[in-house]
Amino acid sequence: MNEDIYNDLEPKVLPTSSEIGRDFEETRQKLIEEMQEGDERLRQLLIDEEAVLRKDDEESKDDDYEEERRKERERNRMERKERARADERRRLTEEVTLQKHERTQKYKHQLRNDQQKLDDYAFADSLGNLSISLISSIIPVVILMFR
Repeated sequence: MNEDIYNDLEPKVLPTSSEIGRDFEETRQKLIEEMQEGDERLRQLLIDEEAVLRKDDEESKDDDYEEERRKERERNRMERKERARADERRRLTEEVTLQKHERTQKYKHQLRNDQQKLDDYAFADSLGNLSISLISSIIPVVILMFR
């Protein structure tokens, strides 16, 4: 019965711990770099916005012109806020993805450990059955030989 079960199972190639660690570390580094780049872009956008606002305040004399610039700034500000929200959503999504990846790696590791334990138990069980079968076969032969 146990042999049938073993024959039905297909060997699966699982990544090694070093491959899992390397993949995780590479993903983590990429996400960190992307977040830093996003932060730098946001800082630059804010610096640019402040420079534009200061320049606009100094140069604008005409009320109509000022109103138009204010509307444009408001539009730009809204666009930047939307981009900042999108960047934050992206960062959170990446963080969730990273957490899922970590959980998956832990689950795979646990699954491999559990499979190894099952394999060890099945091997020990089959050795025990073999020993009992041999002893059961030898005892009657020995008894018959001594009669």
